[in-house]
Amino acid sequence: MNISAIQNVIVVPCFNEAKRWNLEYWEQFTSLSNTYLLFVDDGSTDGTHFYIARTLKRNRGEYFALNENQGKANAVRLGMLRAGKKFPNSKTISFLDADGSVSYSDVQRLISKDIPADFDSIWSSRANLSGRNIERTLLRHWISRSIATFFGFFFPYLPYDTQCGFKIFKNESTLIEALQNPFKTTWFFDLELITHFDNLRIWEEPLGCWREVSGSKIEKFHYLKIFKELVTVFVELRKYDIRISRIE
Repeated sequence: MNISAIQNVIVVPCFNEAKRWNLEYWEQFTSLSNTYLLFVDDGSTDGTHFYIARTLKRNRGEYFALNENQGKANAVRLGMLRAGKKFPNSKTISFLDADGSVSYSDVQRLISKDIPADFDSIWSSRANLSGRNIERTLLRHWISRSIATFFGFFFPYLPYDTQCGFKIFKNESTLIEALQNPFKTTWFFDLELITHFDNLRIWEEPLGCWREVSGSKIEKFHYLKIFKELVTVFVELRKYDIRISRIE
C-alpha cells in the first residue's frame, strides 16, 4: 500500500453490527480511489469481525479492535487518532456510521468535494428539502428536532443537524489536538467535539438520501443517561460560547 496515495480516511465505528451488516453497501466503496476504510470494532460479541473481514477482502482498509466496549464516542476518537498517525499526509479524516443509513452516492459526493478554504469540516445534514429522500420515523425526527431546536436557541452557531453520522474533517494538527482528551458524553460527542476546538468552522451539506436502519443501540434504560449527557454538553457549550466570545 502506498501511504502517500491515501487522501481520505473513513473511520467506521462498529458494535454488534452482524444482524444489519450490508456487504453490498460496503463493496461499493471499492470504487473510491485514494480512500482507506478503518473499521473500529468496539468490543463486539456477535461476530461483527467476520463481516468486516469479508468487506476488507475487496476494500482498501483495516480492522482495528478494542478490547472492550468503550462507546461510539471513544471508538471514533481512537480511530481518528490512529488514522492521523498512520496517514499524516491525507487530506481528510472522517467518520461514518456502520449501519449504511447514509447513501453511498452521498459519501462519494462529499468525499470528492474539497472542504472550502475558510472551513475546517463538512457535516452532513438530514434536512428534508425538496428533491431529497430522507426516511425517518416521525418519533425520532421529532425528538431529534426538539433537541436541536433547544440547543439552537442558546447556541445559534450550531449546524441544523448535529447528529447525522457522517462528518469530514481536514487532517490538520488542530483536529489531532482536539481528539487528545476523551469525551464526557457518548451520544452527543459530536456537539462536545466542537468545544475541543478554538473555533471549528463547519460547512453543512444536505444529503440527497438517508434512510433509518433498524437495530438502534438505544434502550429505555439509556434515557436517564441521555438526559444527563444533554446537561453535560449544554454546560460545555456554555463554556465554549464564553471562550469564543472573548476571542472575537
